[in-house]
Amino acid sequence: MNAERFAFKLIVEKTENWGQDTVTLPENLPRSEAGEKALSEFLQVMQLELEDARLEESQVQEYREPLTEFVSQPLVQETLLGVFDKDCKTISTDTLAQTWTQLNLTALPEGFNWEAVARIYFKQIKAFVHARELVDRLLNANREDTLTLDDIKRDVFLQHLFDEPWHEVMRQIVRMIAPELAAELLDSLIENPVEPSNFTHLFVAAECLAVLPDRTALTSTANQLRDRLQFLTQYPEVDELILTRLRAISTLARVWKTDLDTLPWLQSLVESPVAESIRMSAVDEIALSWKERPEILSWLKTLAQSSVAEITRVSAVRSLATHYRQDP
Repeated sequence: MNAERFAFKLIVEKTENWGQDTVTLPENLPRSEAGEKALSEFLQVMQLELEDARLEESQVQEYREPLTEFVSQPLVQETLLGVFDKDCKTISTDTLAQTWTQLNLTALPEGFNWEAVARIYFKQIKAFVHARELVDRLLNANREDTLTLDDIKRDVFLQHLFDEPWHEVMRQIVRMIAPELAAELLDSLIENPVEPSNFTHLFVAAECLAVLPDRTALTSTANQLRDRLQFLTQYPEVDELILTRLRAISTLARVWKTDLDTLPWLQSLVESPVAESIRMSAVDEIALSWKERPEILSWLKTLAQSSVAEITRVSAVRSLATHYRQDP
């Protein structure tokens, strides 16, 4: 989740010395770093689960104070930091659920799933610990088991390209290392000599790029990757790669949202001679990612009434009903 969408960022920024001293942490991992990572990851997972329960952005924000109180509880801190222990195999969802109830905090929405929260959080932290160990081996020349960047390329990014649990490890590695090293790793993905039929290498590279708060040093790599994904969408009919092409549109809208050229490009795609499903997907992504802009509401209304856009009218009407249902 990028910083722009993180609803509970202020909780992390205002919380100091978070975490219990009784929890055993990996060597070379400062308690302050572990505490910030645990708190940030947990709150992001909580936000995603609240959003999955179909809460609006304003409704998600209402959980800021309850969550602040919740994560201040020693038992909660111990439970969340316990995942850093290499011997930890699971996380107690009963502890989390019972603590929330005992504190009499704001009721969680129907369908909220503590099991899902715990599962995703556990996976994220374990990936972070693994990635940090690999990066330490890469950067610490005094270790006997030191790694080179070529080792990381071959044994992590290429060997585990199709292993989804490893994708988070890759994202964490890219976030931890210097931009020039990150660019080299992403370039190795983009130029993968064994190009898979579903272009997994491009999507994994995009997900890695998405975690970087500043891409200035990776402009060339980011532009090359964007061009490859845009090329996937330029197809006039439905084919065996249509799901990959639709995935490319959603990835471009999400990962390159802040680029000034992305929205105009998607709007031009709506009017281009590409497959109808691609044009409809472009409308959906525009409405989802830029719904806060007043001009998008006007654009959708115009599109919904267009006499020459029979297929995209469907997406425009659906987007209006979904994202603007409070508009009189």
